[in-house]
Amino acid sequence: MAIFVSYSHANSDFTTQLASDLRAAGYDIWFDQFNLPAGSRQDYEIEKALHSCSVFLLVLSPESVHLQSVKDEIGYAINSAKPILWVLIAPCDIPFNLRSFQFVNFIDKPFEESLNELKDLLTQAGKTQSETDPVEKLPELKQEQKAVTSPIKTASIGGDQNIIQGNFSGGIITQGRNATVTAYQSNGMDAKELAALFDKLYQHVDARPTDPNVDKSELIEVIQKIEEESGKGKDANEKKLGRWVENLAQMAPDILDVVLASLGGPVSGITAVVKKIADRAQQQSKG
Repeated sequence: MAIFVSYSHANSDFTTQLASDLRAAGYDIWFDQFNLPAGSRQDYEIEKALHSCSVFLLVLSPESVHLQSVKDEIGYAINSAKPILWVLIAPCDIPFNLRSFQFVNFIDKPFEESLNELKDLLTQAGKTQSETDPVEKLPELKQEQKAVTSPIKTASIGGDQNIIQGNFSGGIITQGRNATVTAYQSNGMDAKELAALFDKLYQHVDARPTDPNVDKSELIEVIQKIEEESGKGKDANEKKLGRWVENLAQMAPDILDVVLASLGGPVSGITAVVKKIADRAQQQSKG
C-alpha cells in the first residue's frame, strides 16, 4: 500500500518526522524528500507517484491550504478516486472538498497518540482499498500523452462530463459524473519552469539562516501568493505579481536572486512575465 504525502515545504520538519515514523512502522511512504532521485524530472516523478499510490495523505496547515501545487494534488486524488486522509497540524480554513474525508487532529493531542490514530486509519484504508489496477481498468492511460498548447473544449458523453479548461502542458484524464479539472498553466514549458522555480524558492527559505527582521513564515506567505497567481498563466494579474515581488525584494533580496538565477535562460509565457517583474524589482531595490 503506497502512501503519497502531500504538504507545504513550510511544514517540512513536521512532515519529515511523520513520514519517517510511518516508514519505520512499515508503511510504504512516498515523500519527495525521500523518494525524488537527484536530477530527476520532479513533475514527472510526482505525477507517477500520485497515479500509483493507494492512499493520499495530506498535511493540512495555513501554508498548505493555499498552496497551488497542493491544491493540484488534492484535485488529482479526488478525481482519481484515491482514498484520502488528512492530518491537521495548525488551525486553518478546511477546504470544502476535504470535509467528507477522515482526518486526524494533531493539534490537541500528543504526537504519539495522534500518530497511532493515523496508523489505524491507514490500516483500514489499506484493507478497503480495491486491488484493481487502474491501468488495467483504463488501458487508455498507457497511451502516450502529447503536449497540448491550445485551449481544450468541454466534452459531455451520456451525462458524464470530462472537463478541462485552459492551456496546459502534458496529459490530464478526468472521469466521473460532473468531474471538473481546471488547468491554469499556459503554453509549453511554463508548468515545469514554475514548479522548478518555486521548489527552489521554498528550499532556499528552508535553508536560510534565521533573520531577526524577517520571519520565514512571512517569506513563505509572499511566495505562496506569487505561486498561486503565477499558476493562473495568462490570466495572472501582473499588478499583484509586481507588488508581491517588490515586497519579496525588500524582505529578502537573496530570494529574488534565486528567482533570476533560475529563470536565467530563455523562458516564455507567464515565466517571462515573472522574470521581467523580478528583474525590475531587483533594479529598484538596488537603486
